[in-house]
Amino acid sequence: MSAQTTYRVTFEPGEQIFAEGDGGDYAYIIQQGHVELSIHSNDDRVILATLSKGEIFGEMALVDSKPRTASASAMDRVELLGIHRDYVEQKLSQTDPLVACFVRVILERYRNTLSHSLPTPAPSPHALYLHDLDLTTHRVEVDVGLREALVSGYLVLFYQPIIDLNTRQLAGCEALLRWRHPERGLIMPANFIEIAEDTGLILPIGEWILSRACEDLIQFNHTRHHLHKDAHLPPLYMSVNLSGRQFEQPHLVDRIEEIVRSAGVSPRRIKLEVTESLLISNPAAAAEVLKGFKERGFSIAIDDFGTGYSSFSYLHRYPIDTLKIDRAFVSSMLDDKRSAKIVHALVSMASSLDMSVIAEGIERTEEMELLCQYGAHYGQGFLFSRPLSYEAFSASLHTPFLPDPPP
Repeated sequence: MSAQTTYRVTFEPGEQIFAEGDGGDYAYIIQQGHVELSIHSNDDRVILATLSKGEIFGEMALVDSKPRTASASAMDRVELLGIHRDYVEQKLSQTDPLVACFVRVILERYRNTLSHSLPTPAPSPHALYLHDLDLTTHRVEVDVGLREALVSGYLVLFYQPIIDLNTRQLAGCEALLRWRHPERGLIMPANFIEIAEDTGLILPIGEWILSRACEDLIQFNHTRHHLHKDAHLPPLYMSVNLSGRQFEQPHLVDRIEEIVRSAGVSPRRIKLEVTESLLISNPAAAAEVLKGFKERGFSIAIDDFGTGYSSFSYLHRYPIDTLKIDRAFVSSMLDDKRSAKIVHALVSMASSLDMSVIAEGIERTEEMELLCQYGAHYGQGFLFSRPLSYEAFSASLHTPFLPDPPP
């Protein structure tokens, strides 16, 4: 029988539907007739239940992929609706991880209770799902902690400077999220962003990031103007990352513009960073959203370019202003000629498409000099500065990050 999501099947009186110990790919809903469930214990056949129209059976093996714990037979002519394992697994994967874990633990405890009537004891359910339960508990703890952090002010932004490689002047900064945990200290986003995405908490967090970054940008520009008012320096811009979950929001463009303008910032001072995977997953929708952002005055950057799909064919579809070259290429280009050629090619391609380039992960002066030779416009990295707290970034505006370039 080919695997179908659902199918209809008929059994005649006395015909076996499945046997105890069989593998199970289908659960069944009775549409007509009666089904008897039984087990063998100490050479005796024990009837567990008689089921009728509308009842379901065979579901346990679909949830935990174990052999059938009972036999099922038709008592009269039976019509069944079969539901395939793939459908059930898909639904479990889409539900909250805690709910899915509860279902499996409850099922395993039921199996354990049932096993007391069998000659051979079943293994402990706690050992079977302890790993899943640990993972789920961790996710729940992170989710609860993040919600408290958002309300209590434990989420903070750090800012990494973005340097104009031609003038060696500060051009802007990227807003980077951190969680200042009262007990565990500063937690990096790699430890919680995925969970925030899965739970949807990234939506209010994303709005908080943008609002706070805009408020801080105003203060940064005010301080810079006060310190260097005779230098006639252009205002700084702010880079803010957008997640794939945010792109699913209706009226995202309107909401982002509302937050920015309410803070008193021009959209032209905000660069929105998106990933390649976000564009590839839904090209048509992504193109429409990015077009809306461009029409409102925002700049668009592709983050970590070169590490994902890297299909040059899609670049012309989107109103992209900036390519950010990933640190993996930048950090290896002095020692690997192929990496150097890739970086050079990316810079040349971006220039031909009227895009600017930000090279990430610059740590050595020689890397900066080579990027300047290639024509890269901007750079980020520890050579200039690590990500800084609001106070540290404000203090850094008093002095240049690098000496002026040679004449």
